[in-house]
Amino acid sequence: MKLARFFLLAMAVLFFGYFTPVLKTYAAKTVPTFRIEIPGQKQEQEEGQSLDTVPSIPFDEEEFQTEPETEEEQARPDKVIEDSGEKDVTIFYGEEGLPEKVKETRRKLLEIAHQGDIEKLRTIFQDFDNIPLLSFEEESDPIEFLKNQSGDGEGREILAILLEVLESGYIKRHEEGEGEIFIWPYFVDIPPQNLKPSQQVELFRLITAGDFEDMQAYGTYIFYRAGITPDGQLRFFLAGD
Repeated sequence: MKLARFFLLAMAVLFFGYFTPVLKTYAAKTVPTFRIEIPGQKQEQEEGQSLDTVPSIPFDEEEFQTEPETEEEQARPDKVIEDSGEKDVTIFYGEEGLPEKVKETRRKLLEIAHQGDIEKLRTIFQDFDNIPLLSFEEESDPIEFLKNQSGDGEGREILAILLEVLESGYIKRHEEGEGEIFIWPYFVDIPPQNLKPSQQVELFRLITAGDFEDMQAYGTYIFYRAGITPDGQLRFFLAGD
């Protein structure tokens, strides 16, 4: 029995004497560690930190004030005075400044143009003291003449032109021996080269860019124009100078 205990004790001494240096060496080694982050927690911390640490930037109200609108950017007025290069031209829009009989005739013509039936012009033409001047030559049947001048052969293109002409700006003019007359469009009194960009846009509702080049070469507006006298007579509706 004593011999067995002595043997076990001797084995224990040998075991610890051999493995003790190994255990010390292993214990001296650095054990790697890992950090586990909860999703969303880092972002919240960074956002909270950024709100606390970012300095405030002073706001300069004068720096961000917008410039006031220019005259061209504002709504188009009913009356405009333009310098045509030779004389001041007063441009009117809508019915502003029109006598009652001129308003009545203009409204009738616009209504017929919107309806698209050029034959209805025949009745209103007959109500005038004289048939309106439609060309520089005398025409036996004004309505048939307008149909022939219209690209579609039915007069609807001419009605569209009449509509655009009468919806454009107009001028008042005193004709020698004729008295006062209201003329659409106002381009008849402003040389093409003197038109502002916004006015050129208005003009392009009536003509093409190629037509505009021809007018610049000619020096004046040569497309359709309409003239109504103060007593409501449509004096002319024709193209040319």
